[in-house]
Amino acid sequence: MLPQLYAATAPDARSGQLFGPDGWKDFRGYPTRVRPGDASHPDTARWLWDLSEELTGVRYAIATPRPDPGPGSWTMSEELTGTKFPQEIAVSR
Repeated sequence: MLPQLYAATAPDARSGQLFGPDGWKDFRGYPTRVRPGDASHPDTARWLWDLSEELTGVRYAIATPRPDPGPGSWTMSEELTGTKFPQEIAVSR
């Protein structure tokens, strides 16, 4: 819980940074900046997302990457729970 609170409130936390506990096997400890795992690689992330949809039988059409989204942003321009957004909404990753 502390890493999430730190990421949301620390003045030095920046978009795209990842925080986790600094203790034993990253299970406990104070928040520290950590390196993202394999899921942060686009091909692996896409594979995990597709597998999740296949295994759950649920298709999500909520976020699509723009060609040049800028640092840490995606756009939501598709349906979310049956409601169309009137405009693109930038969402930080």
